[in-house]
Amino acid sequence: LLLFFTQVGFSNSKLCHELFLKTLKIVSQETIIDPLILKQWVDAHQGRDRKVAELVKQHLQVITKADFFNSLDQSVQQLQSSGIAPQEIVFVYLGHHKSGSWVLGYLLEHYPQFRKAEAVEESMLPQKPNLGKPKHFVFIDDASYSGSQLMVGASFVGRRQQSAGDVASLSFLVPYVTSVAQDRVERTA
Repeated sequence: LLLFFTQVGFSNSKLCHELFLKTLKIVSQETIIDPLILKQWVDAHQGRDRKVAELVKQHLQVITKADFFNSLDQSVQQLQSSGIAPQEIVFVYLGHHKSGSWVLGYLLEHYPQFRKAEAVEESMLPQKPNLGKPKHFVFIDDASYSGSQLMVGASFVGRRQQSAGDVASLSFLVPYVTSVAQDRVERTA
């Protein structure tokens, strides 16, 4: 199992109220958080919700578009240095019109060698038994919070190996992940 995570900084999350206890990172084109609007947002909450809103405000960090793509490029460089031939890769993304699809678009535009790879939307994997064997599955997304979607990918590859006797490999190309997601994936690997 290869993990191409370049940034880890999200907090542990059990409930909505605990989600933002350490660090929240948001992808943005620029660092543009209007302090007055943020204060108004916090003031609109009461009781326990206000305490959580204060924690969000205190730990809010903005990831600029440039920083995001820099982290994505670092992840891609790790994938390239792994020595896996592009034609052996199956990029798996989570749905059209979701973040994984635009990450895939970025990869294909900026890294033409990956145009030799196959790309499959995650829900279509069970319907694609002829992907070639063995393959290296690379699950792509912009961020992972709980790790649940990443685990869908890991379980697919595991089921494929059990049913077909494949020796497929798996990695995740996800520039930003929570420590929860990373721990979950590493425990399951």
